[in-house]
Amino acid sequence: AASGINAIEKSAGVVVKVDLAGTQAFAGDKIEVLNSGQVFSPSASVVLTEADVKTGYVMITISGAANWGLDGEKTLAARVTDISGNIGGIGGALTVNLDATI
Repeated sequence: AASGINAIEKSAGVVVKVDLAGTQAFAGDKIEVLNSGQVFSPSASVVLTEADVKTGYVMITISGAANWGLDGEKTLAARVTDISGNIGGIGGALTVNLDATI
């Protein structure tokens, strides 16, 4: 939907492009998309490959089964967890409106 995410889009899965600039991410690190600071269930994450790092971005699909919570404003952001399990800060926030009634 032009103004956010509707029921059909949510059910199909929402693809998010995560820019890796400034993340200091390496192949083997995990990038995870968060919903208003919380982990999606099921998780919306990928383990980075050399190709991802080289292109400078990664595409992550938020599953149609993901729990978005109630309709309304959502802030999507991403974080990096390195191969040793160190969790980075949250960055790259994007606000969208979820309206699963349409």
